Amino acid sequence: MSLYYINPIVWNTNGYQRPSGVNFTSGYPKEHGFGHEEWNNSPLLAIEEKGEKFRVFHTEGLGNELIDDYPEDIFLLMIASHDRGQYLVGVAGGATSFFSDRKERERLVREHWHGLLLIANLDALFDDANSDSVLITFEDSGEMLISESLSAEERIRLGIPQRLRQPLNESQRKYLSYHRQKLK
Repeated sequence: MSLYYINPIVWNTNGYQRPSGVNFTSGYPKEHGFGHEEWNNSPLLAIEEKGEKFRVFHTEGLGNELIDDYPEDIFLLMIASHDRGQYLVGVAGGATSFFSDRKERERLVREHWHGLLLIANLDALFDDANSDSVLITFEDSGEMLISESLSAEERIRLGIPQRLRQPLNESQRKYLSYHRQKLK
């Protein structure tokens, strides 16, 4: 028998591909300006391994549910509240958790994850899906590179440059090598 779980997530106006800047009223999203789930539909989270395609996504814990008893048999109905309504914004079927298998989780992150978790203002400068150029990128050392098109005043207002806080993995370094070519 499968485990079905209704899971509230934050509202997003960018198709859950990156933070949308929606104003939040409480919790982590209010404190940080984004919810972890806001990247769940990003192409960066689509993985293919041994010819099989799957998606990694973030959601809050499932409380006391014994998720290890339902390997690859969890169905999450993700709902978001907006304008006094609740909307079904995603369904994850055949899901499992990597929290119970630390080595497998670390391997998947090491081999496939090349996304960078950035605050909303830096994410907007880093990733403009509608342009062939970006305003910031990073060296393999974590140092920020900034487009010459951003004035000194704009840099001060944006609080840049900033270093990455976490060291980059091999997949991230490969992606940034490509990404740096988009800096103008």
